[in-house]
Amino acid sequence: MGVSNSSRHISVQSEDAEGVVFVKGIRMTDRVIDRMREPPPVQSSQSKSSTCPPPDQILTPQSETLTTTELLAQPPSYASSLVPPPLQETISPLAPLVSFKNGCSPNEDTAAPIPVVEPVVAPVLPPLTETVGPLTSQQAVVHEENLRKQIRDELQKVLQEEIKMAKLKIHKQFEEEKARTKAEAQAKAQQQVQAEVQKILEKEQLALQQTLNDAVVQERKNIQNEQLASQYYIQKLKEKDRDLAKQDSVYKEQIAKLEEKTAKLTRVTAESFKKGLEETQKRFKRYQTKPVCSELQSKILKCYLQNTGQTLTCSKIALQYVKCVNNAKQNKKVSTGG
Repeated sequence: MGVSNSSRHISVQSEDAEGVVFVKGIRMTDRVIDRMREPPPVQSSQSKSSTCPPPDQILTPQSETLTTTELLAQPPSYASSLVPPPLQETISPLAPLVSFKNGCSPNEDTAAPIPVVEPVVAPVLPPLTETVGPLTSQQAVVHEENLRKQIRDELQKVLQEEIKMAKLKIHKQFEEEKARTKAEAQAKAQQQVQAEVQKILEKEQLALQQTLNDAVVQERKNIQNEQLASQYYIQKLKEKDRDLAKQDSVYKEQIAKLEEKTAKLTRVTAESFKKGLEETQKRFKRYQTKPVCSELQSKILKCYLQNTGQTLTCSKIALQYVKCVNNAKQNKKVSTGG
């Protein structure tokens, strides 16, 4: 990427074994870190080799191009997929600074070739093509700061998008977990309620069964008591019947005796009455009596019926009836002599 002296300003900390590191709180992959750690393409005097390379190799620097297939040979991890790939840049090789006057000697230094890396183009950003020529140290620092700022901004955007997606994912997982927990709690509560209801029903069933058993036992006791009472009363009735039969026989004997006595008494009384009647008839004669003044008596009665409430109207007839009765009494005394 043309970044020089990047290892002096960036603190690198490894996170795990998957090739993910944090650069000032920003998660980056090992490939980006390795590219940032690459030394700047400086042409200096090295230890002279024993052999002299050909002139075309000295004048024309070799370039090394990494294809997309080579860069993606290893499967990217989850963390590397979240970091956007760097911009595509074409770095032109620097012109050789060392001129060989006397040809190659075994002790002269040779210029190292400058590799040109072409990383994968980010799908979000349009591919940019920059031609970087020979830069001074101040321009390299400014360019490095710009690249850092651009990388920081892009990583910040990616991190914000990642944080947003992570929040949405966490919120979704939270809602799913909440719904699942709620469903589990409802299912558990329903199971507990069903268990409690089952226990209550079992208790009520046991209580009802016990009540029915107690009622059956009590009813059996009542039936047994009633049977015993019935037997007792039957026995009492039998004894009472025997007593009544005895009393009936006694009463019948007494009635028979009373009837016999009554018959004897009646017979004796009848005989005594008959005998007394005969004696009375022998001692006293029979006399035939006729009513006195019967005509006047009938007239008085008829007059009283006709003249109700007027007794003076019948006074003459009453006077005649009194005189007739007195005369009859006088005549009877004369006839009897007494």
